[in-house]
Amino acid sequence: MKTLILGLGNPIRGDDAIGWVAAEKVYERVKAPGLFLDLASVGGLYLLDLLVGYDRALIVDAAETGEHKTGTLFRVEIRKGDTKSSYCTMHQIDIFQALDLGMKLKLDMPEIINFYGIEVENCQCYSEELSLSVKTAIPHIVNQICAEEFG
Repeated sequence: MKTLILGLGNPIRGDDAIGWVAAEKVYERVKAPGLFLDLASVGGLYLLDLLVGYDRALIVDAAETGEHKTGTLFRVEIRKGDTKSSYCTMHQIDIFQALDLGMKLKLDMPEIINFYGIEVENCQCYSEELSLSVKTAIPHIVNQICAEEFG
């Protein structure tokens, strides 16, 4: 089984780098046969090219929902056949709409995609540093993803 850990974000936009940091740490801890790591600063339809050919994918990204305490990890499972999205233009498509479209187009998408969002403090500043609250949450985030995905 080919599994992709995909860290999304921008390493020079403050807390937006958490997707990269957490994905790298999970990959380093697990390093199993058939496990691959990719880091990207893309979204929307560009994600589809990164996911094609894998059986399973874990996507880790910063999230600014305003609904969780900073550093909180939440998970959304997406399975083939889920069709929950309405569509916008190509320039306004979110991650869930892109994944849904890839499945509807019958691309060789993973059967299971687990999206891990990490509530962040600030993704709008230019900085190579994570906020203290996000940085402090990294060990818990990595432990939780590893426990849920790899036992």
